[in-house]
Amino acid sequence: DPASLAEALAGVSGLIVCTGTTAFPTLAWRGGNTPDAVDNLGIVNLLEAWKEARAAEGGKAKRLVLMSSIGVERRKDFPFVILNAAGVLDAKAKGEAAVRAANEDGWLDSYAIVRPGQLIGGPYDNNYYLGTIAKLDRPARSVLQWDDSPRQAVSISPGDNALGDTLRSTVAGVVVSSLMDVSSNSDVAVVNEEGAAPSDGELLEMLVEASA
Repeated sequence: DPASLAEALAGVSGLIVCTGTTAFPTLAWRGGNTPDAVDNLGIVNLLEAWKEARAAEGGKAKRLVLMSSIGVERRKDFPFVILNAAGVLDAKAKGEAAVRAANEDGWLDSYAIVRPGQLIGGPYDNNYYLGTIAKLDRPARSVLQWDDSPRQAVSISPGDNALGDTLRSTVAGVVVSSLMDVSSNSDVAVVNEEGAAPSDGELLEMLVEASA
């Protein structure tokens, strides 16, 4: 409901959007919260409300960061065609298109699209939605490794070319850094690898390089 967002968006010039739902039917879909309702129409309605709020205040929106997903641009390819069986990647693609259109219309100065892989590490509630039989949240390490060293290093690449999992804590750092880097529009994929976590400064440098 765009009207319900007016008060929350008053005076807001920068926005991070991390809304989402499960890729397949679960308890998260209750109340009509399907991928199309959340990742497509939800983004469209949010943009509409934000545009009206900025126009009423006589200003433009400076920056929007959208958390999307790897595979959106490869949704016809394996393995993403399976993930997209219920249309989640189609919906995210439409949400991304709405963000780009807002920028092209001129009222949104710049945007960043951040594409994590499967989210791992806490905090999480996937098991609540999926039930105890299907626990898809893996620990913060590769299932192919025998050791239990955490995968804290970060790989950021332009576009939608990465494969892998992404710590929720990494996503949080990347979207905040993406909001701070307003130099240009960006579209990056983010996954974790074996190694130590980067500093905030190193993370920002990686984002700038991947967005160049």
